[in-house]
Parts: sequence; C-alpha cells; structure tokens
Amino acid sequence: MRKQICLLFWLFAIAFSNIIKADSTSVYTAASVRFFYANGLLDDSTRFFALDTQLLNFQRFNLSLQNGISTSTLGGLGLASKSLLIKSDSTIGFDYGFHVLDHNLYHTQETRFYDTRSPYTSLTFINGRLKQQSFEATFSENVTPRFNIGFDFRRNGSINYYQRQKVNHTNFRFFGSFLSKNNRYRNFTTFIINKMDAEENGGISNISILENGSLVDPEFEKVKLISADILYRNTVFSFKHRYKLDNKPDSDSISNKKSFKVFQYLTYSENKIEYTDTESPEIRYQDVFLNSSATNDKNFYSMLDHEVGVQFVGFSISGFQQGVFVKQNTQTTNFINTGLRGQINFPVSRFLKVKADAFQIYTGYNSADYSLRGGVELTKNNGDLEAEFGFLSSSKSPAFIYNQFNANTSRWNNDFENVTTQSFFGIFSFKGLLDKIELNVSSIGNVLYFDGVDSVVAPEQFSRSIEVVGITLKKAIRFSKFVIQNQINYQKITNLSILRSPELSGIHSFYFTNKVFNKVLEFNVGFDVSYFTAYQPYSYHAPISQFIASKVDNIESYAQLDLFLVAKLKRAKFMLKFDHFNQGWIKPGYSTTTGYPMPPRTLVIGINWRFFD
Repeated sequence: MRKQICLLFWLFAIAFSNIIKADSTSVYTAASVRFFYANGLLDDSTRFFALDTQLLNFQRFNLSLQNGISTSTLGGLGLASKSLLIKSDSTIGFDYGFHVLDHNLYHTQETRFYDTRSPYTSLTFINGRLKQQSFEATFSENVTPRFNIGFDFRRNGSINYYQRQKVNHTNFRFFGSFLSKNNRYRNFTTFIINKMDAEENGGISNISILENGSLVDPEFEKVKLISADILYRNTVFSFKHRYKLDNKPDSDSISNKKSFKVFQYLTYSENKIEYTDTESPEIRYQDVFLNSSATNDKNFYSMLDHEVGVQFVGFSISGFQQGVFVKQNTQTTNFINTGLRGQINFPVSRFLKVKADAFQIYTGYNSADYSLRGGVELTKNNGDLEAEFGFLSSSKSPAFIYNQFNANTSRWNNDFENVTTQSFFGIFSFKGLLDKIELNVSSIGNVLYFDGVDSVVAPEQFSRSIEVVGITLKKAIRFSKFVIQNQINYQKITNLSILRSPELSGIHSFYFTNKVFNKVLEFNVGFDVSYFTAYQPYSYHAPISQFIASKVDNIESYAQLDLFLVAKLKRAKFMLKFDHFNQGWIKPGYSTTTGYPMPPRTLVIGINWRFFD
C-alpha cells in the first residue's frame, strides 16, 4: 500500500510540473475538441458533444459496474458479466448468443468521431494493488478541416484476486470521418480488433467463506477449474456513407428536411471463441462427445451486413442483406437473411419530433423476425426539458447457441419459438428538478434461458409471458459545496426464477467539492454506496460461457462502501479510491454470481491526462 501511495504522489508531482509548464504556452483547451456519433449520418445537421471535463464518476472505472453492483459478474476486472437491469432491445438479425464479455469490448455503435482544431490525446492508467491494471489511450486529429482520423486503445492485464482470474485483454479501434465541401457526401469508417483472453476457475470450492470468513488469502482459496481458459477474438470493419442529391444547405429547419439522400451501410465481422481445459472432462461433466482426455472447443462465426436505401422528407426505406457463416468444432452452417426497413424521423415543430422504425426479415435463419418501434421526442428551452415516449413490438429468433450447439461436454439441436416483446417506455428529464427518469413496462414471451448444474446444462424456453416493470431515477442534490448524486433502480418481475434481478438496487455518491490554490486545483472527496436487495443469483457455466438460472440459495441484501478522492489540475485528473472499504463490517464478503466472490478491500489509484496540441 505504501508503494502505491508513493507512486500516486510521484505521478502527481510529474503531472503538476508538466501541466503548469504546458498550459503556460498552450492556446488549445477542451473547447477545441468536439465529437459526434455515426447514428446521425442521415441528419441534415450534426449534433456535436463537448468533452466531459468534470470529475463526476471518474472513480467508477470498472466497465461492468457503471450502474453499481446490479450486475452479475465473476468478481474481477475484465471477467464475464451480465447486467441485471432488463432493457427493451429492438435489434433483430443474427445473434450467436455470446455476450458475457460485451462490457469489455469496443463496439461500432459507440464509436466517437471527432472534430478537432489541434491534435487531441487522452491517456488513462488504473492500478489496484497490482491486481487490477488497465491503460487506455485516445488520439484524434483533423487532417483537413473536414477529414478526421484517430484511434482508441485499451489494455487490461489484471490478475485479480482469486486463483485463475487473470485476464489479458487488448482492444484497438481505428476511426475516420469525412465531409465534402458542399456537404453532400459524408462517410464514417471504423475498424476494430478485440483480443480477449481470460482464465476460468469455475468459482471457489468453499462458498461458506462469504459468511464465515477464510483462514487464507484469496489467492490461496481452492477453485473448481485448474486449467481452463477462454479466448475470444473479434474483428469488425464498418463503412457507412450517404450522398445528398440536392444542394440544399444543412440546417435544423423543417423546410430543409425535404433533402433527398441515398445511403449505404457495410459491416463485416469475424468472431472466434475457444474454450480449452487440459483436465479430463469425465471428471466433472456428465456427457463427453468429442474428446475424453481434454477439451478444445472451437467456435467461429462471421457476418457480412449490407444495407442500401434512400431518404426523403424524413422518411427512409432500405433493403437489408446479412450473410452468416457458423462453425462449431467440425459442424458448419451458413445462410443469408434478407429484409426491408422503413424509418421516420420527422420534426413536427422545433420542439416535437416523431420517430418510427419498422424492420422485417423475410428469408434466412431469422425469417419472420420483425421489430416495430415508434414514439415522440419533446425538447424545450434548449434542453431544459426533454422527454421521449414510445412503444416497441418485436419477435426475434432465438440466439443461435440456444438452437444449435456442438461442443465436447454439451450438445443440442432445438427448434425454439421466437421471443416476443411488447413494451412501452418513457424517458423524462427536467433541468433543476429531475436529471432523468426512465420507465419501461414490458411483456416478454417465450423467454429463453439456461438451466442445470455444474455437470450438465441445457437451454430451456418458458412458454408463458413474463411481465417486467422497470424504473430508473437519477437526481443530483446540491447543498453549497456538498453533493449527493443518486441513481435508484426498481424492477418488478413476475418470474424471478428465470429473469433474476434484485427488486431494488442503486448507487449513490456523497462528496464535498471545492477549488483551492487560486481555483487551479479542483477536488471531490467522499464515498460511493452501491447496494441491492436480496435475490436469487445466476450461476455460471464456463464451458459454454453462459449465466445459468440454476436452483441456488438467495443472496442477502448487501451494500458496498467505496471511499474516494478525485482531483483535477488543469488537464489532468487523479484518483485515490478504497474499493469495498466496508468489507468485514457486516460479513466477510459477498457475490453477485454463485461461487464468485467480489473483490476484497482494495486501494486503487488512477490518472487521466489530456493533451490538446
């Protein structure tokens, strides 16, 4: 711990001297950088976002715990996780069903495209008692005023706290955007490589340590799997562009929504999943299909998505084609999905916009899939009041892994019914009164899930509907220099044995904020409280990389207390944090997934440093 504190002050001293020196000559600041997203490709005007220069939530570095501990996780940084907050999803098309590492991946839809007046660089380093280590970098530069390129890089080399929890993740994303001088042509290019390697330990053997404590340090606790590993490789290339056939200027006005555009989206992705275990599967599993001495399951799937369409007067129509190839060990499958999509994005006035999205797939594995989403958006007083209300109706083919799987210890060939969703949603924010409230009321039919025990697992389908009511409330309360930042999640689910989630969860930040040294140094000092009420957790089955709705005992309500000090000096942010500071106050530990304890009390340091020239 002393070494980490010394390291923090050493970094602080170096940063302080360099920042003061750099800022004395630099003419560029965060105001010279702005970014936007590719989902605005067809808009007549670009919606720009400013860089976040605040200290808010800098201490929440764990990607899978951004909403607190309302997540089923294997406990360590970079390990498998599953959100317990159920959200309506209108996405249809092929889905293999591997999502446990999604929190740790770069995705095309979240890519930021920049517009900079000078080269922009951001560097972030996180270290938790040498057990959790990650580094992240972003660089972007305008080659010309209308052509920008850049990259994101992230490296996670954490060994975590219990045996065989080491991860070796590398993420790289190249991005570029171009806008012609006459504003008629625009394109977005993204290239992503995600390389994820993680050890699998199957959970600890003695789960009673969470109630009774342990006589040994976490790294000496016995685990169930001693030689298992998961490897995931994901490569994505995406190119989106549009051409405006008329010469009307870009504007937010309704009259200029009559512009006529043609557009094309092209995305190719390759995914490789390998699960290996040198231990004989006959020791642990009921069935063995391929190799009785060891397991070496190889899964591969690739997709080529192509969409071409036109837009006029806020209405667009497009044709969609998706080619898919799947290989599970020696078994291969390929098919082509084709469909039609129509969208409406029409402003009725400067304050009210009507939106709708209808998508139907006609041929292929996902034939008869459809999604219909509609609603209205209201914005008044330059964003002081924002509201969105709408509905979703969808029917989705089962993720491929539920219908077909061919591995060493698991094998099935099913023909499950489509999963249906009927949902109503609302999002409302009112500056000064309410930061955000989200409401989602859903009826989900033919829910798919995995059930079983450690030795044998299989997919199941629940034939009746499950109703879900979800409310998320976000509100910040300020008293002079004291701030309380709140997020409360409430979910009422009619079948908690299948869709598992605490009824109430949340995360609250209580801190004191101030500026000192002639207001050059800004800091927040306080604590986070994350909590959930009692619920029945998921288990995890490593050979198929899925969370399992097996019969296990409920976990009791728990609250985690984290102390933090975050500071900002010019262009640098610093963090000193005690994760799980209250470990042992109520009980020795807790888990959100059966057999996988959350990390013990840990000192974490971090620094983020930005350059604008």
